[in-house]
Amino acid sequence: MTFFCAILVSENIRLARTAARDVSREGKSMSKSRRIIGICLNLAVAFMAIHGIALMMHRGWAILRFYTVLSNLLAAVACLLCAGCFFFGTEAPGWIRYLKLAATLGLTLTFLIAAAVLAPDMGFYEIFLEGAVLYHHLLCPVLCIISFLLFDRISVSPLTGAVITAVPTIIYGIVAYILNITRVMTGPYPFLQVYDQSVAATILWIIGLIVLVNLLGFLLVWLNRRIHKTAD
Repeated sequence: MTFFCAILVSENIRLARTAARDVSREGKSMSKSRRIIGICLNLAVAFMAIHGIALMMHRGWAILRFYTVLSNLLAAVACLLCAGCFFFGTEAPGWIRYLKLAATLGLTLTFLIAAAVLAPDMGFYEIFLEGAVLYHHLLCPVLCIISFLLFDRISVSPLTGAVITAVPTIIYGIVAYILNITRVMTGPYPFLQVYDQSVAATILWIIGLIVLVNLLGFLLVWLNRRIHKTAD
């Protein structure tokens, strides 16, 4: 499965470059190659996200407390909807694009937190290459970012997009901190464990995460608009 996914990522990146040239030549029209590659990329993300969740189901519904699982689940839904739009040759409506944007942000944040916070403590192999994390921490984020930047057009400003995109993540953070404060849940991430760190550290984590989420949302929208403006 790992070998298959590695080949799939490599092939989709190659095909994405071809599609980008097609978009440049044809403007906003949806070429056949763009439709096919869009379907493949979105279905690949959806399949791997769901497969990763299936690998974790022996742990029960408790896996839904993980931001990683929820963001991959959101990505699976968004990508299936986008694949349907590509299949019928229609541009995705605004709400599906914003859903895909939110999912892409979630997976980007998942990748960054895994790389910067979890991997140094737990090891690169355990965080990126073992079991479900291969899909949830590495392959799904990479393919979703490629798919969003090259195949989804966002018309709102980067600032507006950043605000819209941040909403699901902020809701998760609020709920997770409340559950940790009331001792209903512990973690599941170190920065959520309010009783194992100072109040100042918790506040700094909250501020830092809010800033990071909005910056990532801004950057994703800005890159998306710039890529498609250049193509046009």
